[in-house]
Amino acid sequence: MIILLIGAPGSGKGVQGQALIDHLGLLRISTGDMLREQIDKKTALGVQAKKYMDEGMLVPDDLIVKLLQVRISAPDCERGFILDGFPRTESQAQALTDQGLLPDHIIFLDVPQEAIIQRICGRLTHVSSGRVYHEVFNPPKIAGLDDVTGEPLERRGDDNEVSVRQRLAVFEEQTQPVIEYYKSYDQVSIHHIEGNRSPLNVSGAVLEAIEG
Repeated sequence: MIILLIGAPGSGKGVQGQALIDHLGLLRISTGDMLREQIDKKTALGVQAKKYMDEGMLVPDDLIVKLLQVRISAPDCERGFILDGFPRTESQAQALTDQGLLPDHIIFLDVPQEAIIQRICGRLTHVSSGRVYHEVFNPPKIAGLDDVTGEPLERRGDDNEVSVRQRLAVFEEQTQPVIEYYKSYDQVSIHHIEGNRSPLNVSGAVLEAIEG
């Protein structure tokens, strides 16, 4: 089974991806993680990818797809996998199709823009551990301090309304054509999931959509 997980920044993709992993036993494949792994291993494809990245260029779609094919040929992908972060554009979706890779299910986490802005702009992070808090939804016991260490929490520099709106605009511009592209394939099931509710309720809706 191949699942494509799509959601804007702050839509809860990480939480729902983990829920799918836990329930279905599938592997999550992030193209960013995949690139770093191949570069660290100094594989031929990794060396190629590094040249583009060192020059500040985007890694070409066909090279990403080749890396993906290498990754999914590994034994841990036999049961299927969840694609996170790829394809982001219609051309990337076409590149996947050209290699015979079509998702069985597309999960689109649909969250209103204003709710996403509230989610992201309220985030606070304990950098060394990765613990994430929220000023409203998950506040620390002492304002501005990590619950475990007592160290100061930080807000990402781009977690502000102007930056978030820009990121959401780019997401909308790139992602809608991907959804439209896959509508032409009957074997691909597209599920729009209302994501502005509790994570548990969203997980239930996602699993119901996949398992029917």
